[in-house]
Amino acid sequence: MNDKHVEPFFSTGDGTDVGYTNVRDATHGFCADARAFTEKLWPRFAPYADSHFLREAKDNFTERFWEMYLGCTLLDCGFDIASPGNEGPDLCSHVGNKRVWFEATAPSAGTGSDQVPKPIPGNVVAKPEEQILLRLTSAIEAKRTHFEKSENSEIVSQEDGAVICINGRNVPHTISDHPPELIVRAVFPIGNFQYTVDKNTLEVVDSGFEFRSTIHKASGSAVSTGSFTDHSSARIAAVIYSRVDSANHPSRLGDDFVCVHNPNAQHPLPIGFLGRGIEYYALNSTLVRLEHNIERNFFLAQWHRTRIYCARLRYWFTRSFT
Repeated sequence: MNDKHVEPFFSTGDGTDVGYTNVRDATHGFCADARAFTEKLWPRFAPYADSHFLREAKDNFTERFWEMYLGCTLLDCGFDIASPGNEGPDLCSHVGNKRVWFEATAPSAGTGSDQVPKPIPGNVVAKPEEQILLRLTSAIEAKRTHFEKSENSEIVSQEDGAVICINGRNVPHTISDHPPELIVRAVFPIGNFQYTVDKNTLEVVDSGFEFRSTIHKASGSAVSTGSFTDHSSARIAAVIYSRVDSANHPSRLGDDFVCVHNPNAQHPLPIGFLGRGIEYYALNSTLVRLEHNIERNFFLAQWHRTRIYCARLRYWFTRSFT
């Protein structure tokens, strides 16, 4: 589609999302840069957006931006994409000889007793990990159910792959993450890191992650954090997680992704099918973490070291003749 015939992403009019209006109305600074980046992606994604996309963006900017960013990343990785329109999952593509559906969502902090509390400026508090995991597991379950409904409507075939794509930007406290990332701990029974200390010598004799198969809501009901091990989500090939937004994004689309493969998937995806960001997959009884941007970072580091070395040579060469 020619860019000249694509209406702008942002438009005037009412909307409930403050982020949308802040980016739309900015004249300088990072919000203006965010608007430029969004408008840059939009012409590429516009042919695949449903008829409500731009209107819904005014009320849910993060989720609509995330869907667009996901689609543009797939295109950037060399995949063709398509959309079923206003019904069914957001996007589909072919990975190898299999059709794969991608469903994007951006959960909120939640409500009620299980809500993820907002950070209080100036206060140091423990990270509410269980509440965050409840938001992630709830999003996964909701989209798994959505895929089942799409199968019943015959939009999605039982032979198709399914990927749930979650953006955690709207969930407080998710900015601080570490391996294995929160999304990994939402689908595998991995708890806190722990040490075993000899009580006599006080030496560390063992270390590792605790086994945690469930977390509990405030009501006391248990929620599984092992859906990729107990076959309850076998219909889902993988989950992709990101905290990207229009103002915070990598230079290469998709390098922010954390893709977690389901070892019990009915229709698994090939390891490295995207070649972006970080990927987790099970190898025998081991969970492997694969960084796809490590080679690029390695060569950048080597180039940086070479420049420093040449600068030192010039420095000493200059000194020797003065």
